[in-house]
Amino acid sequence: MNRTTLKERKENAKAFYQYLWNGGAQMAAIVILRQDSKTNPNIHRVQFITSHTNSPSSNVVIAESVDGISGCFRELISNIHGDIPQINYFDDKFRSWLRKICHMDIVWNDGLVIMVEYKRK
Repeated sequence: MNRTTLKERKENAKAFYQYLWNGGAQMAAIVILRQDSKTNPNIHRVQFITSHTNSPSSNVVIAESVDGISGCFRELISNIHGDIPQINYFDDKFRSWLRKICHMDIVWNDGLVIMVEYKRK
């Protein structure tokens, strides 16, 4: 697992969202990479990784958290929209909230890959 700085993840998240927003793609795959800590068995780092066709690197980290998928979504959305009130990933209303705020639908989630589709207004 390659570590990236918060600044890099923020830039990557904005580029990822901009690519969807500008119509570069309507759907995108986000790979969920999990890794246990080597020093603390209670800590599990999770990264959201995606591909950019206009990036020098084929795979880029758009979010990272020790708070699982929920923490990755919090970081991703904060990096895209700034400091806004968020709904937790495990809340029943998360998908409708994500559609309203980010215009993205989760169309596939098998625990390894999340497919998101950008919904035009």
